[in-house]
Amino acid sequence: MRINPILRKELKMNARTVKLPILVILYNLVLSCVAILSLAGVQSQYDAGYAIQYDELFTIFYILGWIQCVIVCFMIPVLTASSIAGEREKQTLDIMLTTSIRPFKIIVGKLTASMCTVCLLVISSIPILSVAFIFGGMDWSYILYFILIVISIGILVGSVGIFFSSLVKKTPVAIVLTFILGGIVVLGTVYGFPLIREFYQEFHYDSITGVNRQLDIRWSALLMLMNPAVLFFDFMQKSSGSPGISHYIPDLFHCASNGRMYTFAENWWIPASVIVQLGIAFLFLWGATWALDPLKHKNGHRRKKKKK
Repeated sequence: MRINPILRKELKMNARTVKLPILVILYNLVLSCVAILSLAGVQSQYDAGYAIQYDELFTIFYILGWIQCVIVCFMIPVLTASSIAGEREKQTLDIMLTTSIRPFKIIVGKLTASMCTVCLLVISSIPILSVAFIFGGMDWSYILYFILIVISIGILVGSVGIFFSSLVKKTPVAIVLTFILGGIVVLGTVYGFPLIREFYQEFHYDSITGVNRQLDIRWSALLMLMNPAVLFFDFMQKSSGSPGISHYIPDLFHCASNGRMYTFAENWWIPASVIVQLGIAFLFLWGATWALDPLKHKNGHRRKKKKK
């Protein structure tokens, strides 16, 4: 089986450095400390004469899951934002582009190499996550779903990072732009339209009826499908048997508690959100390929000549 040459090179370089094992050790050390402290809290309640609440064991999975998701979302931009910009800073990008490897393969190889590191970290933490499943009460399939969702979120965040890495010349600028866009998506899709609705009601007073006019923003709840934080929150809530994002949509977007938007969020939010985010990731990868393609300037120059 032929493997992407860029991916092969990146994997060899990572395997020959001491950074990867140190990263794995530190990653699992943080998770182990959190798990031990959580179990110590449960044990102290038992020693004090209280009955063990098995819901608290899921809290361990909840905390560890969010810690991993946050670490991945902060680590992936650093890895991917330096992939192309770092090659440009080392003046090796032009050499790479002179080979027979297409720009899309370069982009995919860089992203896959970063995702391999993330998969290694997440899979290595499975024994720690399994602490929440020792006493039962949860299905082991949740670990598989957890890994798949973290990987899909990592692909989305990584595609944004590699897009800005292909677009700008400096790694720090690419990292900052990735975090700025991520913050806009995470906060804007949740609070953006509700804030617009509040301002609209304040400045649009109907003198005839004596009430503020209402702005219909129900459709804007679908924009949260591109929000990785909402996707992960919905999964973690439903894993514990609690209502997910559908519980908050009626208050935020003035949807009926039994309407179409509520029913859609209750039954199809997770698969729909994964599909939307993977589609957006593909668009960013296509944009990164266009930005990296050395022939685009040549084609544009030829078109200008033809117009003249």
